[in-house]
Amino acid sequence: MTTVAKTQNGPTRTAAAWFALTPGWTGTDLTGNYNGGGYVAVNNQSIMYPSIAVTNDGKGVIGFSIVGPGLFPGTGYAKVSLAAGATEVKLTSQGVFPDDGFTGYPVFDDRAGRWGDYSSAVVDASGNIWVANETIPCQEVKGPGNGCFRTVLANWGTLVAKINP
Repeated sequence: MTTVAKTQNGPTRTAAAWFALTPGWTGTDLTGNYNGGGYVAVNNQSIMYPSIAVTNDGKGVIGFSIVGPGLFPGTGYAKVSLAAGATEVKLTSQGVFPDDGFTGYPVFDDRAGRWGDYSSAVVDASGNIWVANETIPCQEVKGPGNGCFRTVLANWGTLVAKINP
């Protein structure tokens, strides 16, 4: 879940909190035991809209959008387990533009950027974890030296990454 955290060397920023629970069912009542958890935070950056998937042997990956001073909206992940906690954050894509303010819902008079609102994580049959997170990528123009551009309707995209937990 999205939360806030104060890192050792930086200000309070958005972060991800994760929890490991063991569910139980008595036939009439759903119960749960807390087994542990932790936080994923990056100094001076914000992690938003995390999603998590965990393999049968307890290895997990949290995927998320990441943004901050000097870092346009991109995507990243951290591996997690009860035994080791969270690993160092790895970038899967680095955004190339800032939010342009035109990707909101004008019909609702909402110009807030919507590029980071959704994420997903799932384990495949081989034990790989796939994450999908939103970023502001480079849309390349055909031809040499043309570089990147903004699409007509928005300047965001979705990155899908396969991670071996």
